[in-house]
Amino acid sequence: MLQTLRTLAKLFGALLMIFLAQITAVYLLPFPFNRINIALLTFLWLIVYRNNLSALWLALIISLTTDLFSSLPFGLTALAMISTIVVTRRIFEIFSNFSWYNIFFLGALGIFFYEIFSYALLLTIYFFYKKTDVLQLPNLTYFASEIFINALSLLIAYAISLLFTKRKITYHSL
Repeated sequence: MLQTLRTLAKLFGALLMIFLAQITAVYLLPFPFNRINIALLTFLWLIVYRNNLSALWLALIISLTTDLFSSLPFGLTALAMISTIVVTRRIFEIFSNFSWYNIFFLGALGIFFYEIFSYALLLTIYFFYKKTDVLQLPNLTYFASEIFINALSLLIAYAISLLFTKRKITYHSL
């Protein structure tokens, strides 16, 4: 019983830290760095590094919580994040060796899918509710810079993990 309470306390603490880091990054960092999606990168990292499907449940909790602070319709971020993690995990199955360029490519692909899912869901919502005054799609430079900064952040996390652990990341199907 005490072990279960400790595990739940650690899980709650980790979720709180991810949530606070995401909110802090969005509201306090300057322009290119405020687009780092810490929550999505964390869960992509859990899928890659630990091959842990419990990241889906954690992503659902965090994305629904961060939806409260978003200007987008409620649930859009959660659905886009869960869809991205599922699709990106399927793509991870193709790669058996994770080098620095594979991590960068997979991070960029994950963020690309997240943006595509977000905009597709946003267009669907605005199609049914006819709120075209709120919808503004970003330009290609903005979109590419967001993908690059997030993929670079995932690559930095990979480099830091290689410094502190001797573990080589390989994919093993569950």
